[in-house]
Amino acid sequence: MDAVIERISSILENASTPRRGTCTLPDKTIFPIDQTFFKALPKADGNQVCACIDGGNQELIASPHLAVQYIRVVGVVFQGKRKQEMMKEEFFVVLSREGSRVRADCFPDPFTLSGDYSSSAQKAQKTQKEATLTSSCSLSSIALDIRRAAEVRMGGTLIKTGFQGSIIVDGALDDHLCSLDLPKDVSLMALSKTTDLISDEGISVVALLHSIAPPGSWCFVPPGVPGSLSFVRLHPLSRHIFRVETKGNASLAPLVYHAQDPAFLGYPYGLIIADKFARVTDQEKTYLRSILDARVFLGRTRSILDAHSHLDAVNGPLQGKR
Repeated sequence: MDAVIERISSILENASTPRRGTCTLPDKTIFPIDQTFFKALPKADGNQVCACIDGGNQELIASPHLAVQYIRVVGVVFQGKRKQEMMKEEFFVVLSREGSRVRADCFPDPFTLSGDYSSSAQKAQKTQKEATLTSSCSLSSIALDIRRAAEVRMGGTLIKTGFQGSIIVDGALDDHLCSLDLPKDVSLMALSKTTDLISDEGISVVALLHSIAPPGSWCFVPPGVPGSLSFVRLHPLSRHIFRVETKGNASLAPLVYHAQDPAFLGYPYGLIIADKFARVTDQEKTYLRSILDARVFLGRTRSILDAHSHLDAVNGPLQGKR
């Protein structure tokens, strides 16, 4: 351990963060990073209506040919910091392989998401180091895809009820979100807590922004980038920089207003609440798995699906990723 600590300390001490740089996005767009492009945030606006949507899930069964997930999606509508409405949908997803194809069945299916997900499996396959569809990892990726689709469809349901304001979601502005049809009086903001963007100098974009940022809260708007991409520090005392992508006539004012909660300064309070109610707890996972064990695997061997749970019972559960 001493050698590890010494090596990490050496890297950090010898690392010199430049005062400017460039970043090349996946679409080959290049934008400069320097102090010229920092802007003041808009004034916090507590009169605007916003809806914060987030999802949670737990894997109940994992195997190369069968996976079962429990998904919960929550949307909370705020007028200022006053909660006006909360929506919740929860369902099981059973993912199975039928030859070379992948099928998903949702029970119940509030967003009509059941169907053939072979194309999603192929997309997940391309992101894995091993080009194989025999890994349960790809089925888990499809479940996350379904969860995201459910979050987007909850936003669509909200719009159909006549919602006017900002829809705020956790994560990147992906294809699902881009497909959401927005009326002129509705905007969409996707806030990512983490970003893996690296500058062309080999430094984290967030670290570079930290090193050159002015004091206080601010917004960094990269020039020449298609769409609406920005990096923000939403509270003067926050240590976190978030990536924000927008669609429609979006204003950052609701984010600024909701970023005052001392539990997580600089992170929107509405997303904290949505995350709280969307989480599927370990206790719920244990309860649901016990039902499956009793009603599906009674009298059968479960070891063909997941031997980790038996090893956990012997040695205690792992605290990190397997």
